[in-house]
Amino acid sequence: MVSILQELEAREYFGMRLGLSKIQGVLAFLQHPERKYPSIHVAGTNGKGSTAMTIAILLQQAGLRVGLFTSPHLIRLNERFWCDGRTIDDASLERLAREVDEAQKSVSLPEPLTFFEWVTAMVFLWFAEQKVDVAVLEVGLGGRLDSTNVVIPDVCVITSIGYDHAERLGKTLGEIAYEKAGIIKPGVPVICGVQDKGLQSVFQKKADQEKAEMIFVDFSKRLHRHDDGIFDYDEYKDLTLSLWGSHQCENASLAIEAARTFLKIHQISLGEKIIREGLKSVCWPGRLEWLPQHRTLLDGAHNVDAIRALVRFVEENYAGSPLTLLFGAMKDKEAASMLKHLAPFASKIIVTRPGLCSDTRHIVKRSLDPDLLKECLSHRDIKIIPDSQKAWQEARHLLGEGEIILVTGSLFLVGEVRQFLVHP
Repeated sequence: MVSILQELEAREYFGMRLGLSKIQGVLAFLQHPERKYPSIHVAGTNGKGSTAMTIAILLQQAGLRVGLFTSPHLIRLNERFWCDGRTIDDASLERLAREVDEAQKSVSLPEPLTFFEWVTAMVFLWFAEQKVDVAVLEVGLGGRLDSTNVVIPDVCVITSIGYDHAERLGKTLGEIAYEKAGIIKPGVPVICGVQDKGLQSVFQKKADQEKAEMIFVDFSKRLHRHDDGIFDYDEYKDLTLSLWGSHQCENASLAIEAARTFLKIHQISLGEKIIREGLKSVCWPGRLEWLPQHRTLLDGAHNVDAIRALVRFVEENYAGSPLTLLFGAMKDKEAASMLKHLAPFASKIIVTRPGLCSDTRHIVKRSLDPDLLKECLSHRDIKIIPDSQKAWQEARHLLGEGEIILVTGSLFLVGEVRQFLVHP
């Protein structure tokens, strides 16, 4: 007999169908749990997850009880449900899944909730049960029609704009920006890390329509990077960030701006000590995560802009280290372009297929056949090993003195590899 959680996770294969009518109906039946606490809503092509996590840590350091909803999960669905540093237990997860399932059956929807809609309703309920002081919500896809966009937040955050999910969000950056701008609500301040003036105009136009304050964070003037994750932001000097990568300094700056904007609304101060302690304690697994005992660097970069940021990090930190690349991607990503950006830095390349060795094997139906990537680098000797565990074992076998393994291309792949390395 299929359990309720197995039924829920099986729907992940079918992906997301954008729209708000179904989840609005379910939430109305559940007496709108999402309205029982204030929220911060975070959108963007890249950086929204780490920005959301950093906001949550800063607010927790400030003494608030904080809920955090992010996606996707690396290993277990429970990871998406975070409150004050802990994730939901299995029994509560199953109970909430049943409660939302009963709700969707009671309101006679034209079609069942998607995986993400179902999980979003569950997390809204859980945060209400946990009596959070604030919920930090990461958009799943886009913004305007994403199921998290039923909230009226206290603060909106837009991290960056890049090419991803073009088949759903648009083929131009302007079209993608329009979809992200859909989270802007009447009178709600917006913190934006987009630096391109043309794209800024898309957000400013929407903010003007909604009479919302638009705060563009100019990194060239307000952010100064030092070495080894140390940076200045406004009056705060020599801040230490636990996350690797120069781009994370930008995400941390947005998080500081969002946290102090939210706290100001609620007449709470964000002291410098809180900021310093918070930034030191942020942990975001699978994003430039170094596992020294396995000589493996994990990064969930899964679009070209994120791969470029990863390449910059490799150039700055591993320029003299031979690198074995273990790469796998999903069907809807620009896998060939990502691989071409990474190839010059790899002495050896192994291509694998996310989903073959995981408990959620339905993921393999959405992942790219590695044989299709061999042609894009015909001049290179590429090994094809579909099973990611066997692929990593082969990469480890090939390692020479001073060499490292880089695992990237998909958060699903990173989650698989992390599971058998960290939780064997």
